[in-house]
Amino acid sequence: YIERGYGTPKDFADFVYLSQVMQADGIALAALHHRASRPYTMGSLYWQLNDVWPGASWSSVDYFGRWKALHFAARRFFAPVTLAALRDEGSTRVRLINDGAAVDARWRLRVMDVDGKVLRRREAAVTLAAAGVTSVGDFGDAELLAGAAPSRTVAVFELLQDGKVGARQVVGFVEAKDQALPPQALRATLEIEGDHYRLRLQSKAYVRAAWIDFGALDVQVEDNLLDLLPGETRDIAVRGPVDLATLREALKVKTLNDR
Repeated sequence: YIERGYGTPKDFADFVYLSQVMQADGIALAALHHRASRPYTMGSLYWQLNDVWPGASWSSVDYFGRWKALHFAARRFFAPVTLAALRDEGSTRVRLINDGAAVDARWRLRVMDVDGKVLRRREAAVTLAAAGVTSVGDFGDAELLAGAAPSRTVAVFELLQDGKVGARQVVGFVEAKDQALPPQALRATLEIEGDHYRLRLQSKAYVRAAWIDFGALDVQVEDNLLDLLPGETRDIAVRGPVDLATLREALKVKTLNDR
């Protein structure tokens, strides 16, 4: 499965990274499909949450209590209000999922190349049905791409609440291994901010599956496994009993762009 979707790992560390990305993507696909099929399917839980001993397993939290990629992704695909952009052969069906009361929002579509040039854009108001699923529409690849190169183009679907992006899904038109992702597109800086550290990620181009890693250091990151759009900046809180110099030395951010 890794080779089919992401390419052949170049070493063991790459295998571990790609296996985590694949697991998060696969479970997210299943969970969003089940939630978007309401009321025929009301949702699902995944196996398994955690481990009772160290080892390679299906869990999203390891034996030591550290979150794997899937656990960060689960916070997004299990959010009470979220967006599902589900790929069928040659098209994308977009559904808005809402577990609570009816809410007014907006949805936005931007088709852009991996360097950030917006090729087309669409935005509209929508009322999310209470405890239900609201269809935004089905979008054919020919309509979205309009002649653009599939390997260099993505469709960004977003749900906006009070002017802020509440949920986002970036749709690629080819397998991850075939996407033309610009290398060295991400800049990471680490600084002290109050009672914690602030990791700032700045992207020059579309960045896929950024994984923040501090090795064996006992630190916690606020969020992880991130896609960043061209020109986007994300600030991530980092906490732990480690000095700044040690953190900077240990920091590694792996992405699909730099494979």
